[in-house]
Amino acid sequence: MKLNGKITYVLYHNEDNFYTVAKFQINDENERIITITGSFVDIIPEILYNIYGNYIEHPKYGMQFQVVSYDKPMPDEKEGIVRYLSGIQFPGIGKKTAEKIVKALGENCLSELKEDINILRQVPGISEKHFLTIEEVLKNTENGLEELIQYFNVSGIGIRNLIRLNRTYGRNALEKIKENPYRVIEECDGFGFITADKIGKTLGIVDDDPRRLYALLVSLAMDCCMQNGDSYVLVETLLEAFKRRSGQSEELFESLLNEAIMNRSLHIEDNRIFPISQYDAENFIATYLASFPVERLDPIDRNILEKYLLDVQNDFQIEYDEIQTKAILDFFDKDIMILTGGPGTGKTTVIRAMIALFKLIYPNYEIACVAPTGRAAKRLSELTDCEATTIHSLLKWDLETNRFGKNESDPLNVDLIIIDEFSMVDSWLFYNLLKAGQQLKKICIVGDEDQ
Repeated sequence: MKLNGKITYVLYHNEDNFYTVAKFQINDENERIITITGSFVDIIPEILYNIYGNYIEHPKYGMQFQVVSYDKPMPDEKEGIVRYLSGIQFPGIGKKTAEKIVKALGENCLSELKEDINILRQVPGISEKHFLTIEEVLKNTENGLEELIQYFNVSGIGIRNLIRLNRTYGRNALEKIKENPYRVIEECDGFGFITADKIGKTLGIVDDDPRRLYALLVSLAMDCCMQNGDSYVLVETLLEAFKRRSGQSEELFESLLNEAIMNRSLHIEDNRIFPISQYDAENFIATYLASFPVERLDPIDRNILEKYLLDVQNDFQIEYDEIQTKAILDFFDKDIMILTGGPGTGKTTVIRAMIALFKLIYPNYEIACVAPTGRAAKRLSELTDCEATTIHSLLKWDLETNRFGKNESDPLNVDLIIIDEFSMVDSWLFYNLLKAGQQLKKICIVGDEDQ
């Protein structure tokens, strides 16, 4: 069902997902006002909308019109164009200025301005401020997001994902996605094969489309790695998974695999296939650790260190056993240390002493204690008297973009990092932590050896 009219009052609008509840005046002889719900990128009162959807009976709020899609028809008569250009969406553009534009450029001026905004300079008396205002408004109405929402709104593609697509591809998002919807897996953060395939089905792509099968193969390689906790998958394992999911032949598998290797979506060594992100992460980690650290801490005399440790034990009212003492002392001899032990073996108690000693010996250096989960970080904070955070928080992770604010361009101001529950840290996360750790001088990795 199609209705034409104006939004008169906004009851609710969520800036994150654009969900909106509003009053809508239907443009008919009765000018009825109804309640509408749906996703609206922007809401401009007093301009005409075409809305498409159906009436539903809400159990609490009564009859509502559920909007599936909408568009804003451009006025095509002189009076309508003048009213549009002098409306509230064009701040500072009055009726006289709008009339000048229509008089100079004609009744097709809106479509012509969208094609070439510079023709606006032909209008006598148009100031630079007016020019910039009209340019900005017309540009924003064509940012591509509304087009995506209208096209995919009924396809189960969440608004958060549509925003990500628009952020990546801009106003040409729909065109690029129609060209190959499976490109989003590698080009747009947060998209996996299932979501890309949902978009593909909306666009009518069949199961044996080469673009779909290529994306399936690359995604299966990562899925196999995640299932087994590995950085690679054996060729025969990936082949069986591909044949099972696609029903395609081994010959096609080999062809697609060669294409993926040529495109650097996958990497092969001997009989092992790496997703390229896993391969690059492992290479970086190995190179980083092999040359670590760039700058070493000044060494501490062993006798002084042992004296400090006695003082710490007195303060903590604890006596470390021989193995724990060795671990604490070795920590100051090594640039990289791995501390292992099962539950209840005193790992966190040892870390507490390490931190206390480090603060005594290197008072001007920064310490970061991190863990992969919020619960583990909270526990680490409570037991070590040192504030701990999640790795994602330390690296200033952005959920929307799936990117880290701290990286090689903006590194961490940290000299010592202690990473607890390391068995839960995958190579991609460790890779990003090390990329931001250019100033690190000492690393301590903590975990259960049986995990």
